[in-house]
Amino acid sequence: MVTASPETLVLVILGNGGHARVVQNALLPVMAMMVDEDDERRIDQIAPQMRAMWRFVVGVGDLGKRRAMYEKYDCVGVVHGAAMVCTGAILNHGVQIMAGAIIQPGAVIGE
Repeated sequence: MVTASPETLVLVILGNGGHARVVQNALLPVMAMMVDEDDERRIDQIAPQMRAMWRFVVGVGDLGKRRAMYEKYDCVGVVHGAAMVCTGAILNHGVQIMAGAIIQPGAVIGE
């Protein structure tokens, strides 16, 4: 999950369509940069020491592309402020819990 303050990292949403906008809304009030496929190619050329301060969130709806991006960029998860995650629920790395979701005690989300 995104835990660092906005001053210490750059948050990048990989995608620029409908799902990316939903993810961006879940991250508010934190500002995030949305990138498309052309921008993604440029990200790969940025020095690793600069990218170390960046955190990536997958913002594409296509499951195949989403998994590939998650694995390539070690993407962080998102929990919308209007979601309810009960004590005893387990959210694994990279999951996205959107507004209105209720995750019950004992639930395990993600791999």
